Amino acid sequence: MTVAETEEQVIMENMEIYSEIATKTGKRSYTKLSKGAKIFGRALIVFQLGMIVYDTCESDHPVQTAVEESAEFGASFAAGIAGEIIGTVAVESIFIAAGIATTTALASVVVLAASVVTGIGLAVAVGALTGFLITKLFESGGKTPKAPKAPATVPSLKKSVVRHPATENLVIHFAKMPAAERLARRLTAASA
Repeated sequence: MTVAETEEQVIMENMEIYSEIATKTGKRSYTKLSKGAKIFGRALIVFQLGMIVYDTCESDHPVQTAVEESAEFGASFAAGIAGEIIGTVAVESIFIAAGIATTTALASVVVLAASVVTGIGLAVAVGALTGFLITKLFESGGKTPKAPKAPATVPSLKKSVVRHPATENLVIHFAKMPAAERLARRLTAASA
């Protein structure tokens, strides 16, 4: 067990003790709410990772989609954490400067609400900006060319020159092979 896990376990044990004390004295306990929020947050992360995998599998360009989605997720996740920290620090600083005790229930709710709102706001903003910038980065390299459509009829295969914009200087010559003309006609008839 690592030091962080030990500290988290001690905190959870303390929360359970505080919860028992609160229920015995008739006050509310937020332990169940915090556990529920933690489980809900983890479920959202798993759901988002599943969406990334689905989008990547269904994409025409899976590598590009995987890079875009993963970068957006990572940036949004980091920005959400930073936003929560910023919101908490900002509101507590305002309370301290105004001389309001941060231990009151109302102050705690305001701090919590501010941290959640700034976390979500910053996560959405940074995620959208990251997605926009990565999309522009991929677009700056140009679009992948589409394959040329096969002609409706097969030209004479004695000598054909095929040119494509992506391969301007590349010339392909087809040489006559035994039964190639018949095979080509059968293939184009099947695809038409």
